[in-house]
Amino acid sequence: MGDDLRRLLLLGALCIVILMGGDYILSFFRPTPQDPACETSPTPSSLMPGGSATKEASVLPVSKALEGGARVPIDSPSIQGSINLVGGVLDDVVLKNYRCTLKKDSPSIRLLAPQNTDQAYYAAWTLVGEGSDAVRVPPEDALWRVEGEGKLTPATPVTLSLAYGSLSLQKTFAIDDTGMFFVRYRVKNEGAQPVSVTLRGDIHRTEPVLENQMMAHEGPIGFFHEGLQEFSYDKLKTKGLIQESPTKGWLGITDKYWLVAFAPYQVVTPVFQQNAAARVPVSASFATPSMVVMPGQTQDLSSRLFVGAKVLKVLDGYETSQNIKHFDLAVDFGWFYFLTKPTFHVLSWLKTWTGNFGLALLLFTILLKIIFFPLANKSYRSMTRMKLLTPKLEELKKRYKSDPQRMSAEVMALYKREKVNPISGCLPMFLQFPFFFALYKVLSVSIEMRHAPFWGWIQDLSAPDPTNLFTLFGLLPITLPGFLHLGVWPLLMGLSMFLQQKLSPPPADPVQKNMFLYGMPIIFTFMFGQLAAGLVIFWTWNNLLSVGQQWMITRSAAQA
Repeated sequence: MGDDLRRLLLLGALCIVILMGGDYILSFFRPTPQDPACETSPTPSSLMPGGSATKEASVLPVSKALEGGARVPIDSPSIQGSINLVGGVLDDVVLKNYRCTLKKDSPSIRLLAPQNTDQAYYAAWTLVGEGSDAVRVPPEDALWRVEGEGKLTPATPVTLSLAYGSLSLQKTFAIDDTGMFFVRYRVKNEGAQPVSVTLRGDIHRTEPVLENQMMAHEGPIGFFHEGLQEFSYDKLKTKGLIQESPTKGWLGITDKYWLVAFAPYQVVTPVFQQNAAARVPVSASFATPSMVVMPGQTQDLSSRLFVGAKVLKVLDGYETSQNIKHFDLAVDFGWFYFLTKPTFHVLSWLKTWTGNFGLALLLFTILLKIIFFPLANKSYRSMTRMKLLTPKLEELKKRYKSDPQRMSAEVMALYKREKVNPISGCLPMFLQFPFFFALYKVLSVSIEMRHAPFWGWIQDLSAPDPTNLFTLFGLLPITLPGFLHLGVWPLLMGLSMFLQQKLSPPPADPVQKNMFLYGMPIIFTFMFGQLAAGLVIFWTWNNLLSVGQQWMITRSAAQA
């Protein structure tokens, strides 16, 4: 029975390796990832599938594309940028509070950029005339005129105006402090005939080179028809066009940490498209129902657009203040959402109390230990009794080595007499696995953990430990493959795991004994070398607390 328990534990460990290490292994065969918001050079193969050399030559750096031209500046506590008066599109947004790296001279995150750049990503609001031709009214390159001073801030909305044929048009932009744009499109019919129009909102972008795709969804996303809808770039490329039935909700394009999403007020038709022939191939769009504007009549069409970091507090706030349902699902908390989000809230509360997410992790680990203490205490006592029974088990195996059935019966009888359940030792471990994966998800996808410092050399809990044993912790100026990256914290984790195995009752089989005592700590040390430092710190601290608990129980049992 004891060997069966060992095999069960080994199977559980292998499951962790597969679930957490699979993408780590696959990462060696992918190009080095880069945050799409920090890309600085063209990638023609993904930027313009099937594009011509002429199109490729027209690509400009963002700084050049923003030089000159008519623009309306934007300035809010979270955003800096501008609105392009050509088309009245939002194509210049920089997030003030986030940088690409931890370096002091690192540029701020650029989320939106003009369509003639290598990072093309922008939002547009246009009218579509109803009829067989369905032409856009007005053209996309129409030059709008700004009314008033023309600077968009949370205190000062901006209105753009345009006369086109018999229509007098206005786009009024407003913005709040955290990245939500409020856009009102006003249509006045000054002609003699009724005009039927539809408001269309489009988010266009080039397809980015993705980072860890197994950890978080990146691509078209939306919540409609009472469910979260996610489409990968590959799926969209295969289908070309995905059009949903009219519904109410929100839709857009997400990255790991950033979101650009429409939240229309009314029922709309969501459309996702990837057009290989287009200059900017990927789009997430909505279309309102057709509206008839009679002669002399004025009609308003309004929508909202969020552009910013996926800060959970902000997204939850919009669900309350703007009635945008399930906006928090833009953060990919995964299958354990019911556990992951509460875990995040507990960590955030502890952080506000301690001032440091790393210290919050340590306190969170202690909190978990307190919650699971009754089970863990029972488990460790059972394991201690198992360890004390080892001499008797060895004697039974020697006595009945030629009769396996009799040996099994005698072993079970011994367990029964001594009131020992060998399986109870693994129960606390399996009960803690969901919390482990929830924490793994929180550290990997929540923007609040990005660039969150601990102490010493750990300045980003969401990134691997930057130190490396194989470069003598930075003394050797060499670049090594990813699997040859072992920082201080992964090494401490491996040591703590070895100590924990040392205190556990060893299996009778010498091969299994060596596998658990040496093999598992070595495997986990290399695997954890590539994981978020916060997760490694949590696991190390958890192991040390377990070692202390096991030692005290073993000592008290030996003295009894």
